Amino acid sequence: GKFSLILPYIEGLRFCELAATYHLYCTRMTEVHPKAEKPIERLLIQLEKEQKQTAVDQLIIQHEKRNDWTAAYKKLTKEFYLKI
Repeated sequence: GKFSLILPYIEGLRFCELAATYHLYCTRMTEVHPKAEKPIERLLIQLEKEQKQTAVDQLIIQHEKRNDWTAAYKKLTKEFYLKI
C-alpha cells in the first residue's frame, strides 16, 4: 500500500528520514511553492514499503496576481472547490 501526507517543508524532510528507519520509503515528493519566486512551503509525500528512487516534482499554487491560480493547482484541487 501507499501512505500520503502533507507537511511543512522542514518537518516533511525529517519525517521521511524517520520513516525510513521503520522501512517506509519516500517514493514521491511534490514541493509546493505559493508563488514561483517563493521558497518551498509544503511537501506532498508518498511513502511505500518498497524502496525505490524518489520522484520529485514541483507545484506552484498561484501566479503573480492574488487568486490567479495555476492550471496545475486547479487540476489538483478541482474536486474540492465549486469555483476556483
